Amino acid sequence: MKIAVMQPYIFPYVGYFQLIQAVDTFVFFDDVQFKRRSYITRNSILINDKANTFSIPVQKANRDANINEIALHEETFNSWAEKFLKSLHHAYAKAPYFESVFKLIQGVFKEGSADIASLTKRSIQKTCQYLNLKTEFKSSASIPYEKSGDGQDKILSICGFLEANTYINAINGRDLYNSEAFEKKGTNLLFLEPNVAKYEQFSANFTSHLSIIDMMMFLSPQEIAAHLKQYQLITD
Repeated sequence: MKIAVMQPYIFPYVGYFQLIQAVDTFVFFDDVQFKRRSYITRNSILINDKANTFSIPVQKANRDANINEIALHEETFNSWAEKFLKSLHHAYAKAPYFESVFKLIQGVFKEGSADIASLTKRSIQKTCQYLNLKTEFKSSASIPYEKSGDGQDKILSICGFLEANTYINAINGRDLYNSEAFEKKGTNLLFLEPNVAKYEQFSANFTSHLSIIDMMMFLSPQEIAAHLKQYQLITD
């Protein structure tokens, strides 16, 4: 079985979904330390042909708090969500797939969540349903893995519990893992190198690495499926 383990991000970019598409089981690493000003709460959409960052309001918490312990900001989240949806409508109303994608995003934000982990995971899983991705999802909080040791030790423990024969990581984690350690545990270590290909936006000047929201607004699920296959799996 092939698995990947990643922190849950809010409507992440296409490379995140390439990783989901490449594995049998995708584990949300949600019981590790929350990092502020990260893709857990922030991403970008296209407004007036420029990348514009949005940021989800969350409650202040202990510096050592885990992702699944971070509450949404009770007083401002709903008003923020309404403002964000209005921004989406203004920015993408003329995009070819606006109606169906806007309904999806609206559902994610209005379904109700108390914490950022639930919201981010729902944004990813609802997007996968829309894109017809069949990958199984698990949360690390539900897995009795060994939580002591460094990041590699934790990943190896998760791989062992799930009996994974292949672990695929995002390319930016290439310096964090040692293939020999994985081989000793009977797991093949691979890294996914994405190819973020151009697609038609409103402007002739393409803006890449935006939230998957942007791609969904302009491309059909079938067209996005082709983009999800544009990656390479490499060794360390």
